[in-house]
Amino acid sequence: VDSIPIGRQIAALIPGAIFVNGQDVKDPKKRQKVYDMFATHDNLVVIATVHIAGTGLSINRIFNLIFIDIGKSFIRVIQAIGRGLRMDDDKDHVSCTDICSDLKYGKKHLADRIKFYKEARYPHKKTKIKYNNDVLEDI
Repeated sequence: VDSIPIGRQIAALIPGAIFVNGQDVKDPKKRQKVYDMFATHDNLVVIATVHIAGTGLSINRIFNLIFIDIGKSFIRVIQAIGRGLRMDDDKDHVSCTDICSDLKYGKKHLADRIKFYKEARYPHKKTKIKYNNDVLEDI
């Protein structure tokens, strides 16, 4: 996510999710706690700011990445994927899901990211999902 308040809101909506931002990893004890969680758990749901996902943590056991309107920055996207591509004894791939809005810039930025994926030869497929407004009633 791009902002700390949005990250906190998303983490609050997902049972068991944690939110990690730049302030967390500046403190060595908090940073080590995050590393320890990844070392001992397989299905963590971590919401992170884009900065942290791209350059802030060095964790090999990231199995899944989900981008939500991550923008069009080649460096931001490729660095975040690179974090997930780090191998470990029990890991040989990463699954990425790239979610975007159907607004003008959301669609344009997705088209830019698809070019990045093709240039990097990352296998990918595009799936359009129908938006369900009823979901918002539960929030």
